[in-house]
Amino acid sequence: MHIVSVVALFISIVFGTYAYFNQPIEEPAWPDDIPGFAFSPYQKDQSPFLNKFPTPE
Repeated sequence: MHIVSVVALFISIVFGTYAYFNQPIEEPAWPDDIPGFAFSPYQKDQSPFLNKFPTPE
């Protein structure tokens, strides 16, 4: 009986500590200016390293 109480207390402390430190935080606001975008016109079998470029359509 005593060991069950100790284990239950330990589990409560572990989950309580986890719940205390894992609180949600507020998400930062989006900036007004986005520093850049990435664009790659290459398809699955195209690569600039293999000299297989997109067709000019």
